[in-house]
Amino acid sequence: MASVAQFLQALSMRFFTPCNPSGPEIQPMKPATIDMLRAHLMVASFTAMAAELLACLVLFVLPVSQHAFSTTPFRLIALAIIACGVVIVRQLAHAAFDLTIRSRHAQQSVRGAAPSQPVAVQADCPRRWLVILHLRSRAHRSCWPGTDGRAPW
Repeated sequence: MASVAQFLQALSMRFFTPCNPSGPEIQPMKPATIDMLRAHLMVASFTAMAAELLACLVLFVLPVSQHAFSTTPFRLIALAIIACGVVIVRQLAHAAFDLTIRSRHAQQSVRGAAPSQPVAVQADCPRRWLVILHLRSRAHRSCWPGTDGRAPW
């Protein structure tokens, strides 16, 4: 019995100890990555909230059992709705960004610059929140007049 315990201990020491004795190095995420994740999570949260409101309306209007909302197919459908909502909002934000560039409410600091170059968005832009959402979801480094370059949220 002792030989089995010694074997398991040796096995665990071999496979479950890190190669680096000081531990793995944890690299912090870049601010642009954090902003991108935050933008996607915000859109996913709003989409989930809208789907939940729709489910509540269905409960009041149609004779549906509450049990139907706890099944696996319903959960998969809800996940698909949230994913589709994120994709649709990204497409809308991209279209708003293109319209804003064409209407000269926003411009890149250098014409023909790479997508990672700063973009200045005017304060009176009618689609500003969608443009900012597009910039954040694409991990752009952005700047706004009168701010330090941080997102308003």
